[in-house]
Amino acid sequence: MEKSRRITVSIGEILYWLFFGALLFAKGIGLYDGQTVFKLVLVFAGLCLLLKFSVEAYTITEILKIIAVMGLTGLTYVVSGEKGMLLYGLMMVGMKYVDTKRLFTVGTILWTLAFWGLTISSLFHMEDTIYKVHTKLGLGHIFRWGLGYSHPNVLHVSYIVLAMFIIYILGERFRIKHAVYLFIGNCIVFLYSVSYTGFLVFMCLLVGRIYLFIRKKLNKAEKIILQLVFPLCVTVSLIFPLIATGKVFDIVNKILNTRLALAKYYLVPEFISLFGTRVSEITTSTLTMDNAYLFAFITYGIVPFAILCLATVWMIYRLLKEDKYLEVLITLIIAIGGLTEPFLYNTSFKNLSFLFLGAMLFE
Repeated sequence: MEKSRRITVSIGEILYWLFFGALLFAKGIGLYDGQTVFKLVLVFAGLCLLLKFSVEAYTITEILKIIAVMGLTGLTYVVSGEKGMLLYGLMMVGMKYVDTKRLFTVGTILWTLAFWGLTISSLFHMEDTIYKVHTKLGLGHIFRWGLGYSHPNVLHVSYIVLAMFIIYILGERFRIKHAVYLFIGNCIVFLYSVSYTGFLVFMCLLVGRIYLFIRKKLNKAEKIILQLVFPLCVTVSLIFPLIATGKVFDIVNKILNTRLALAKYYLVPEFISLFGTRVSEITTSTLTMDNAYLFAFITYGIVPFAILCLATVWMIYRLLKEDKYLEVLITLIIAIGGLTEPFLYNTSFKNLSFLFLGAMLFE
């Protein structure tokens, strides 16, 4: 007779599930910072994390790491007024004794319920949901639907997050049929969001997963190329707008939907500081920062942004060294998505790569 497997889960890990799950589900159903309900969720999540710290033992080194992470991310909140990095700091420091695979299972269940629950229910009262009217697909002005989310682009990013959860959970069980199902879902979401960038980022995720399905082991050249993706995203976001001119600038600016022109507007001395600025005082409804790297650089400042970039490069290097290809894929797809969306470092709580960084923090 086969012996039944016993899975032991600590109280601390359950408390982290409650912390992570509460915030994830809140964002999955479209709640945002500033709402009273979201503030209550923040309080609940914070209490769960405090309880986790109180029931677990930490070494001096781990305590110093926690102080360093919370000190830096707390500083970004005090200076900028933005909670994004503070939330990701909490996500990281709570990862001790937390199994990443089990956490992703919890996340998959909650995000699936939240995403499909919100989008399907919104189909029954679309006139009450947020929509945009833009010129798309050569059809002139058409409706783009958020299906319960704050913007059609947010809808598509949310589907990409769902796909990342599913791909990670499937692991080695991933087959081409799963790629087909996810692609069909992507097409359905695109019919409502009409998000070109969302569709393309999803295709990068799907093609990347199929490539890993074919290539079980990456060689040194492939790893070097992957290591360069994140630095390239940062370069395109912050350096390219300042050095590119003429037709090259116009082409890339069009591909990124005017993100380069907006970056050029903000990348001036009066908006750049060592430890950030209050972005609400320098942005308008038309002059936004939809690029995640521009947002983080201006909002949090040179020093926190530099530390963030170094930590990300180090994490990708470690993941590649340990042949954790799915983690690398998710991290790089999020990095690519940051070229046209700000969700990497704001309060969206969708940057799953911080879970990997948090796990490494306590290795």
